[in-house]
Amino acid sequence: MLATIFLTAFGGVDAFACAFTPFRFASYGQNTWTDMQAASGKPCSVAISTGGRHSFSAIVISTQARNGMARANATSVTYQSRPGYRGTDAFVFTMTGRDASGSGRSSIEVSVTVR
Repeated sequence: MLATIFLTAFGGVDAFACAFTPFRFASYGQNTWTDMQAASGKPCSVAISTGGRHSFSAIVISTQARNGMARANATSVTYQSRPGYRGTDAFVFTMTGRDASGSGRSSIEVSVTVR
């Protein structure tokens, strides 16, 4: 059964200050990727919640961004580029949790376009 990770961007007044593409995965243990658009020097925070039979217990940044900083807490991921930086960046976060087949981990690679 496919579950969707619901991601909601918040924290920006400008409609293009922060956008995140939702992604799907079938179960923990399968890695995936997604895209983010962020305004230069502004935080782009994304709330993460699972649907269906999936739940998560931890979110950590497993590969840090090179041109900014990615942070994770219990329910969200935030990216912020260095002030004035424009271009591409990337980071990886890892979610640990449970699904119908047991517990596991999945990594999500995030490609960032900074405007």
